Amino acid sequence: MTLQPIQPNNENEFNQAQIVNLGMDPLLTIDDISNWMQLHKATLWRWVSEGSFPRGQKLGRATRWRKSVVEQWLADHAERAAADVAHEAAEAGHTA
Repeated sequence: MTLQPIQPNNENEFNQAQIVNLGMDPLLTIDDISNWMQLHKATLWRWVSEGSFPRGQKLGRATRWRKSVVEQWLADHAERAAADVAHEAAEAGHTA
């Protein structure tokens, strides 16, 4: 069996399966993290400015976070994150 080189979907983009196959640590946007954690982007940015959430890496004008860094932060702060999610949901009028 001959391995074929993995090519991006377009000039600069690999899909998630290709990244996993390459063993790469995906870079996440604030939108990715916001959707994943079900938190508002403003909450995440506030945490970054307060130093309670990891600073992302600047790539030009964009900021990205390594998935492994966010996963480690979640593991380290699971109880606090759950309390903040519940608090934010209560402020928004939802039940957690």
